[in-house]
Amino acid sequence: MKSNPPSGPRLDDQQFRRLAAAGDEEHAEAGRVLYATGDDSYDLFLLVSATVDIVREATTLEPERRVYQGHPGDFLGELSLLTGQHVYLTARVVTAGTVVRINAATLRRVLAEEVDIADALIAAFQARRDTIRASAGNALEIVGHSGDAVARDLRTYVTQLLLPHAWIDAASASGRALMRHVELSESDLPAATVTGRILRNATPGALAESLGLTYRAGGKPADLVVVGGGPAGLAAAVYAASEGITTVLLDSAGIGGQAAKSARIENYLGFPQGVSGEHLTRLAMVQALKFGVRIFSPCAAAGLDLSDERRPVVLLADGSRIETRAVIAATGAHYRRLDIPHWDRFEKGGCIRYAASELDVRD
Repeated sequence: MKSNPPSGPRLDDQQFRRLAAAGDEEHAEAGRVLYATGDDSYDLFLLVSATVDIVREATTLEPERRVYQGHPGDFLGELSLLTGQHVYLTARVVTAGTVVRINAATLRRVLAEEVDIADALIAAFQARRDTIRASAGNALEIVGHSGDAVARDLRTYVTQLLLPHAWIDAASASGRALMRHVELSESDLPAATVTGRILRNATPGALAESLGLTYRAGGKPADLVVVGGGPAGLAAAVYAASEGITTVLLDSAGIGGQAAKSARIENYLGFPQGVSGEHLTRLAMVQALKFGVRIFSPCAAAGLDLSDERRPVVLLADGSRIETRAVIAATGAHYRRLDIPHWDRFEKGGCIRYAASELDVRD
């Protein structure tokens, strides 16, 4: 099995020892699975003397593949440790040895208190996600027609959230093979395979639910709910969370808002030579995750209950309620639609677009 080495910065010996002191030491026998594809969550593991394979399990079209192998002195994990996404890679012990397990709450505390360790971990998490996205580490496959607006929305969503995935055009040979193999018809498109499960007529909302990215109650009560994940909402969330305010960020479509669809932004503070909307969104999202912002998207806010002046409640479209101390509405812009017959049909067919994103250029 071919594999790529883990990417990004490594912890030095002193950082490794400090981080290990925050966890629990365990002996791991060869063959033990530390976490598996489909698990709701997983912990950070430090490899003291064990060797571990990180494996993408077999998909509809491809056999099992080792993404990389972790050796003593390394740590296991990537951005999904912070986003709460369901596990999509399996960690299997190859050589028995000692590991240190650090749970999510402890990891959050370390990221807040140990700046040098946080910088190294976050940079490595991001680099590993990029490596997985660029390799065959994808447990998510999307099949559809490139001109279809629903398929484009789905692809935009997974791109904005940096989700490792493979796009398969339904008109291609591999697309036709996938459709035959899982018995998909044209009326089922766009569809997605998620760790072996098939989502027919997939939408960003249905995909988010299957990946564990929709709103889940629990954790510390929210001090602040930010509605809208564009640059303004992301900035507010970062500023609040960096001051220790427990922050939840909601967006009904995806992260980055209109800015995420911009090929180049020339007038954003701090980027005198310009920045692409996708890159700006990526940096802001990782920064928000670093400070502990809980991001849920797509997650539509349907209303606000102010019956208790001390504790406003954000009402979600699915009936959920989020109690908080304060709410920031950064809902952004909405495109006007011309009063033209069959507008919705042309829009769904991809004939009408509101921006030229990188996906449009590639297609």
